[in-house]
Amino acid sequence: MQVNALINANYLSCHVIFTSFMKGSASLLSIIICMRCKMNKDDVVLRISQARNRAGLSARDLSLKIEKNEAYISRLESKKGSFEPSVSALLNIISVCGMSECEFFYYDLNQYDKDKQLIELLRKVKPEIKDLMIALLKKI
Repeated sequence: MQVNALINANYLSCHVIFTSFMKGSASLLSIIICMRCKMNKDDVVLRISQARNRAGLSARDLSLKIEKNEAYISRLESKKGSFEPSVSALLNIISVCGMSECEFFYYDLNQYDKDKQLIELLRKVKPEIKDLMIALLKKI
């Protein structure tokens, strides 16, 4: 399955929370889409480059770590032709770069850690306090 099957002319509202494949099969078992980010193929390619740079990997190093030929990532990032990774290759890239799928597809990569921390803290807050916080934030 190619990325373009997931990201087509009508943008994909994305944030992949959980993706799973059956061992030895290219069948996509589950993709849960959330939030309101809009990503197209070029955005995914840009995010691969950002993830690679954050991980301190050259295009060649990443290609080899995902067990592809040494020009694989360079070819992908050059956006020449219709070359695009399979979903399993994309998941492997995300993993090798030390990211979760949710982080990779998050609408603002630079704010992911802060937003994740806020959500973790909000899980501990009583519902009535959450209502007050929402009311307060709406007034800002």
